[in-house]
Amino acid sequence: MQVFRNRAFRIYSGIFISCQTAVDFLTTLFIYYLTSCIKRPNEFPIVLGTLLITQLIVMPFNIKIAKKYTKTTPLKFGFTMWIIALITSIFLNPSSPKFLVYLVAFLSGFGTSVSVLVPWSILPEIADVDEIITKREEKEFMQVWQPS
Repeated sequence: MQVFRNRAFRIYSGIFISCQTAVDFLTTLFIYYLTSCIKRPNEFPIVLGTLLITQLIVMPFNIKIAKKYTKTTPLKFGFTMWIIALITSIFLNPSSPKFLVYLVAFLSGFGTSVSVLVPWSILPEIADVDEIITKREEKEFMQVWQPS
């Protein structure tokens, strides 16, 4: 595949895979964390729902921020919120109030939303970089991540 000859695409591939893996890893570990560590298995659907709804609500704001400033600005803010959420989750225990568990999920939603948004918003620019370098127009970049 010629797309992997493009250094920018290889870097992008690492970013894309890292972001998607982080989101999947968080979701998987959260099931374990709620069930085994803080003994609240019944709250998982509400906690996951809070995280996903936060992603949906925050996404338009991240898009506006990315258009106004740079595409890395929402990434920096989102990852900061995600780190705060993860640090806060260290202090959760079975007697922690419910709102604190939901707050961690809410803050995590900020980070996971940018992990989904930013890689997909960068992909078209990778194709432009390749077109500038090779002087040919290729549509293979989207096909690598979205095979038909």
